Amino acid sequence: MSNIGQFRNAQPQFTAHRTCDGLTHRGIKLPKPVTEALDLLNDVEAAQPRNEVDREPIIAAYLNRESAERIEALSASQYAAGLRFTAWSQARDRAGRAVVEALRVHHDHLTAELAALAAPLISAIEHVAGLDDKNLSALVKGNRHDDARVVAELPTNVAELDALYALRRATTPPGYGYEHKGVDCGQWRDPRPVRNASATSVPDYYLTGAMAGAELWFPTADEATTAARKVWALEEKERTETRDAAVREAIRNGAFSAG
Repeated sequence: MSNIGQFRNAQPQFTAHRTCDGLTHRGIKLPKPVTEALDLLNDVEAAQPRNEVDREPIIAAYLNRESAERIEALSASQYAAGLRFTAWSQARDRAGRAVVEALRVHHDHLTAELAALAAPLISAIEHVAGLDDKNLSALVKGNRHDDARVVAELPTNVAELDALYALRRATTPPGYGYEHKGVDCGQWRDPRPVRNASATSVPDYYLTGAMAGAELWFPTADEATTAARKVWALEEKERTETRDAAVREAIRNGAFSAG
């Protein structure tokens, strides 16, 4: 239960701006190829032409019995205006994709920068998960002000961590992922304790997972996939052992006979 898909299916220029703004807002310096691509996108957007194709002058020209040359000139002008806007839209999309592609080239570097920001947030969430009492009023009355502060900041910390995961996803190259055969280790090093967790909100999801013993982390795509393969292999081993045990039990009970 998170919002890490918020960048998906957006037009490339929106993804480009949203991702770059999200990174720079958090003090992360954009690599030079990204800033160069972003400058081009800004220049293209600043050159947006008017998106107005007006047929009325052409209609009026016909009604006023103007010359074919005049009608042709009016038509060419309106056609050029529409063509110009279409071409500009395509240029803007290509410039946006160039920014996104530049971000993806620097995925590992940007993920390391994001991970450094995520570390204290993960520690704060784990701190709350380990408290014997999470009632804010009780903590304040008990003079446990540090604990009370971390509990009060939980929604903010969770929202920020979720935003960092979304930024990491936006910089992930195509073909890369954080899972293997259905095991996703993009947020949890081992997601098995979280699978059956019942949560009513994003903060509750993170807190419930941490309390269940799952470990939050901030891996690169390669690190997450490697971890996912290990978890899948363990589960596959368990499934095989369970099937073999069931067969042996069936044989002992006479469910199978030599044929």
